[in-house]
Amino acid sequence: MPARIRSDALRPGALLAISFVLVFVLAVSASATARAGTIAYTVTVTGSAQSEDENVIGFEFTPNQAVTVDSLGFYDHLGDGLTNAHAVGIWRVSDESLITSVTIPSGASATLTSSFRFEAITPVLLAAGAAYRIAAAYPASDDIFWFGPTISADAAFAFEGDTKVALGTTILTFLTVSFPSFRSTANFTFTAVDPTPPVPLLSPLAIALLGTSMALAGMRRLRA
Repeated sequence: MPARIRSDALRPGALLAISFVLVFVLAVSASATARAGTIAYTVTVTGSAQSEDENVIGFEFTPNQAVTVDSLGFYDHLGDGLTNAHAVGIWRVSDESLITSVTIPSGASATLTSSFRFEAITPVLLAAGAAYRIAAAYPASDDIFWFGPTISADAAFAFEGDTKVALGTTILTFLTVSFPSFRSTANFTFTAVDPTPPVPLLSPLAIALLGTSMALAGMRRLRA
């Protein structure tokens, strides 16, 4: 015969302890979700449409705070899919090392956000104050980007206004040549790394759980 739980087995202190654990888990989960997957910049189309052939094109940026990059993206001019697949990568400028990369497939299977097609990567940490370069490879002149557009960069980054290029290659190669004006080629999404633990955000469910537990605890004390 299965053992029965006594009606007074869960004391008020135990109920409150369980409630606080549930509240903390729900609050931290909600807080972490709210900070994930932010796009690095968006484009306002005020420039001219252009294309490239056999070049790797991107730009330099510096994080103002530590961030974790979780996906890389490529510009989809009309949002109707890419003609070719494009490799996208990020280099650390100090040692010219390629620290992460991914291939954005042709077509429309990659996630479309703010005119960029994104593919997830294993998250990589970028240090505050360090310079990085991101670029996309163009194997043929059929996927278009904007030359000289107005961009809105997230406050977590400082962007250089020019374009960095590796000429005459479709392989991800460190960018050594500079041209004036920005080009909307590559992008990324990121999660800010908090310097201090997040302040838990109480969800309605968490508040309800805590309130119910406190009410039950009060009723048990009155009956005692």
